[in-house]
Amino acid sequence: MTYDKVQEVVGKYLTILGAHDAEKDSVCTLCHVKWMLKEMSSWSRGTVKFSYKDKLQRWLGFVQGVFYVEDIYSIDEMREHNRE
Repeated sequence: MTYDKVQEVVGKYLTILGAHDAEKDSVCTLCHVKWMLKEMSSWSRGTVKFSYKDKLQRWLGFVQGVFYVEDIYSIDEMREHNRE
C-alpha cells in the first residue's frame, strides 16, 4: 500500500472510532487503537522513511486485526479498504 492509501484508511478508521465512544470501552482496546491511529496520522510523508513505512503497515495490520475481533469490520470489508 502506498503512504497516501494508508493515510486514507487511517482517516476512515479514525472517523469510525469517533462515532464509537472508544473512551468508554471497558477493555480500552479501542482506546489504544484510537491512539495508534492518531499517531499514524501524525507521521508526515517526509518523516516516513523505509523503517517507518514498515511500521505504518504493521500498525495498520494490528488495527485491522482488532477491528475484526471486535466485529467492527469483516476481513472482506477491510480487503476492500486496502485496495488501491
